Amino acid sequence: MTKVGFLLIAILVTIQPVLAHEFRLNNLQIIHPAIPATSLNATSAPIYMVLANESDQAERLLAIETDFGTVTFQRPAIADDGTSRMEVVPHIDIPSGEIVHLARGEIRGVVDGLSRPIFEGGLLPAVLVFERRGRFEMFCMVDPPDDDENETLEDAANSGDRTDRAADLLAINTVLRAELGNKPDIVIAPVVLDGAFAVAGWTHGEAGARVLLRRDTNDGWYVEMWSGESLMLPATLSSIGVPRSAAETLRRELSASEALLGRPFTERFDNYPGTVVIGRNRSSFAIP
Repeated sequence: MTKVGFLLIAILVTIQPVLAHEFRLNNLQIIHPAIPATSLNATSAPIYMVLANESDQAERLLAIETDFGTVTFQRPAIADDGTSRMEVVPHIDIPSGEIVHLARGEIRGVVDGLSRPIFEGGLLPAVLVFERRGRFEMFCMVDPPDDDENETLEDAANSGDRTDRAADLLAINTVLRAELGNKPDIVIAPVVLDGAFAVAGWTHGEAGARVLLRRDTNDGWYVEMWSGESLMLPATLSSIGVPRSAAETLRRELSASEALLGRPFTERFDNYPGTVVIGRNRSSFAIP
């Protein structure tokens, strides 16, 4: 556990373009809970995520429940003979105003006794059990295989491209939540990045939309437009100045990641009425 800048969530961002997701439980931000794909004979797998506690009260993660294995919390420790090992801890503390990384080289969840292999590209349901906030149902994305178990948080943070993309991801989440009135129960997923453009989806109850965001060199990320089904059309992105190559990448990756989320999500996105161009001069947006 460390009190560090948001940029270090780079360790969780390993694919290009970035496919990520985020949940919010009151003032607790749960960023990209994920499990690396496993080999066919694997008996365990790590669970990674970032937990940011923005409240004035400490929180404690007591358990992670899944239907495909039992989860323990483990952290690196040095044995008496000087060798490193993983030791089991009963819970994960999330101090007020701090950020906790479940990551390679740090404390994390470990699924033991896997009931089946975990294949890349899926979604796995899980429940986080908190001391104060209680039970919270969410899902983990299945990321590419965890090829380098020896990579530390510091190693990952030194990767410039991944660090930049992690910063972009957090900035997009922050901007989008502000546009939506910082409602605590909004789900932002998926998020797809390509250069200075991003497309995200959000849902709030039965409402939802797709969002095109643009990064300005001086002002950072801002919401360009809200749309529904039409945002998936090449002409929509081209009409607002997205280069053809970026538009094709965004549409392809968005389509793939939305397919993982399933129809309940995509139907909410598709049902958003029309297209609303917002741009840098718009400061807020009311959820319909």
